[in-house]
Amino acid sequence: MEDAIRIILADDHTLFVEGMAELLNGQPDMRVVGVAQTGREAWQKARMLRPDVALLDLRMPDINGIEAARRIKEDCPEIAILLLTVSDRKEDLVEAINAGASGYLVKSVSAEELIKSIRNSVRGAVLGPEMAQKLFSEFRSLARKIEAGFCSPNRLSERELEIVKQIAHGATNSEIAEHLFVSEKTVKNHVANILSKLGMKNRVQVASFAYATGLVQSAQDEPYERWGESSSQFAVVN
Repeated sequence: MEDAIRIILADDHTLFVEGMAELLNGQPDMRVVGVAQTGREAWQKARMLRPDVALLDLRMPDINGIEAARRIKEDCPEIAILLLTVSDRKEDLVEAINAGASGYLVKSVSAEELIKSIRNSVRGAVLGPEMAQKLFSEFRSLARKIEAGFCSPNRLSERELEIVKQIAHGATNSEIAEHLFVSEKTVKNHVANILSKLGMKNRVQVASFAYATGLVQSAQDEPYERWGESSSQFAVVN
């Protein structure tokens, strides 16, 4: 199976991992190449094995799935990451997206949905229907704020606008600092000011704002270019 999707599984429940491995290895185009019981172990195995997909639980010992996802994407940006969790909190979803996750599924999904999501994850981003609804609700709320004039590019300085564009491309604070030849602390201060001026809570909202207001316009400038998280790119599993 040279073309099989190579997967690592990370969950601290041994029986769950064993069941998942049996399910996925039973697919003609999938192969589980490693398992982990902690977030740190998942990160280390991802660096060593370089799978196509890392399927991570959100709550794990040592470091959680979101932090593991962040570290994996920093070291191995080509790996698609799926969070499979019992949490349906919008806050966890947004944090997972910020960490670079390609998808977010709750454990109530069917085996068929999960398999389909893994296949889709190597091509784009994946959300289950419930989580997609939560995220789109946030996008709609942002659109209403922009339309009402509560957040406008005119509120931002030229430097802040440049940082907004960088955020829309998924750049980290350290990457923005390198691009602008400033310290990472300076970037953090700018990001805090941007969030305050626009009345926003996180970088996902800032990236959405950049696209919605035309700060990022062309195909190559689409927000989430690195993350694959534009609302139009989500492959929603039904």
